[in-house]
Formats: sequence, C-alpha cells, structure tokens
Amino acid sequence: MTDGGREGTLTELSVDVAGRVVVLHVHLRLGQVEAEHVLRLEEVGELVLDTPAPAPWASAALTGLRSAVDPGTGEWVVELVLWDPGTRLRVRCATVRLDGMPVDPTRDAASLPSM
Repeated sequence: MTDGGREGTLTELSVDVAGRVVVLHVHLRLGQVEAEHVLRLEEVGELVLDTPAPAPWASAALTGLRSAVDPGTGEWVVELVLWDPGTRLRVRCATVRLDGMPVDPTRDAASLPSM
C-alpha cells in the first residue's frame, strides 16, 4: 500500500477452515516508522480472493484496507486490495481482533488501519 508515504504489505495469511478463523499479518510503514499488526478475523462466514493477476506473486503489496459493519447482519466486512483494484481479499466475519484486542464494531471500526 502506498498512500501519502504510507506503505503496506500482507506478509502472512493463514486460514483455519475448521475453526473459521483467518489471520492476517500486515507490515506498515509511514516514513521512517514501521509497525507489524496482526488482524484476526473469527467466525468467518465468507472468504473470497478475487485475483485477475497472474501467479506467482513476488510479494503482496497492499494498496487498500477497508472495514465496515453490514447494518443488515451486524457482520464485519474486511477488504484488502492487493496491487490493483481488481485484486481483492474480502472476509465476512463476526469478530475482529487487532493485535490481540477485540474491536467493537459500534465504536472501534475506525481504529482498524485504513489505506
């Protein structure tokens, strides 16, 4: 992700199908400041990777990270855009944890890193 000096990379993605958990490791850099974050998505109901880009990739650069709560279901919708707007990873889930801490969808949706 490159936005106003902000860069991001999806460094690891793990999926526990039986446990319905997706874990994303994201490396962010803003100027000289670097940070690693772990986004844990629990009670996953949908996981979609839409990628017209040919494989294999050298890396998974983030160009966007968005989150919202679906008002009809109360579920989180978390979307990562990789490389270009046509390459996306979208997850619908009941619970989001950022660096181990639960994120309250009624108060904290804006606290997720956005790109």
